[in-house]
Amino acid sequence: MSPEETPGPSTKREALSLLIKGFMMGSADIVPGVSGGTVAYITGIYSNFINAIKSINQNTISLIFKFKFKEAFETIHYKFIGVLLTGIFLAFLTLSKAIVHCLELYPKETHALFLGLMTASILIVAKDIKNWFSKDTILLIVMAVMAYFITGSSSSHGVSTSPSDISFLFIFLCGIIAITAMILPGLSGSFLLKVLGVYSVILKAVATLTILLTTLKIPENFSTSLLILVVFASGCLVGITIFSRILSFCLENYHQSTIACITGLMLGALKCLWPWTFQKGSIYLPEMDSSFYICIGLALAGFIVVFTMDTIMNKKGES
Repeated sequence: MSPEETPGPSTKREALSLLIKGFMMGSADIVPGVSGGTVAYITGIYSNFINAIKSINQNTISLIFKFKFKEAFETIHYKFIGVLLTGIFLAFLTLSKAIVHCLELYPKETHALFLGLMTASILIVAKDIKNWFSKDTILLIVMAVMAYFITGSSSSHGVSTSPSDISFLFIFLCGIIAITAMILPGLSGSFLLKVLGVYSVILKAVATLTILLTTLKIPENFSTSLLILVVFASGCLVGITIFSRILSFCLENYHQSTIACITGLMLGALKCLWPWTFQKGSIYLPEMDSSFYICIGLALAGFIVVFTMDTIMNKKGES
């Protein structure tokens, strides 16, 4: 398609508006519990977002690998994608370091906030299940039990996971999963990365890139971090072109069952966001001291934020 036919902002004001919306989506995707897809829906760009994703196909990737970048760009909605990705990228650069800092110094409090965000998201997604007395409820329970046992506990609240402990193939697969979750309102890609145990690894790699761009000095382990981001981004690209279409097919043809599976996975995986450690498989409740009440307050705050976003989304749907 010609530049005139390419969907996207046509004025500086429209470009700035889309850039801000991209920044909001990126901010949401950093935090486990909030979906960038939800933000896209709230801000009124979800349909354009999905259409832009679908414009990326196998032909586009083939042209990129042949280094025919101009021809590749002509096959996609590059105006929309370029501005939106710039906003998302800026959010990752400016906020990733802060999230790493919070996870290192305030792990319980940070996870309590994430827990509140995710709990509200689960309830919002579950509202789409119309018939609770059906096979979909069984699917939900099965997926919840499965997610509970395959996910790790929150005992490793910090960000000490070493990239050397994770294979690049696994990081590639995580990229596929994360980008697939990103396009779904209610399902957080960062949350799934947290469940898979690579959230801190990806976040640290982004933070390393931030240090380079802000100080113009090559930080320690920069080459490893860059390789991690390249592999992860490659997985995201594959996820966009293949698995997002499969997911779209499931939602269009088996909507209730798909939503039930998603809800079950989110519910069972809440285990890894519990602010306090697990002891011999059981949930450990701390003493009701000041730290406990701070965590409860942050969880409630996260819960309220997501439900406020849902209220705005419903109002936009009515209008």
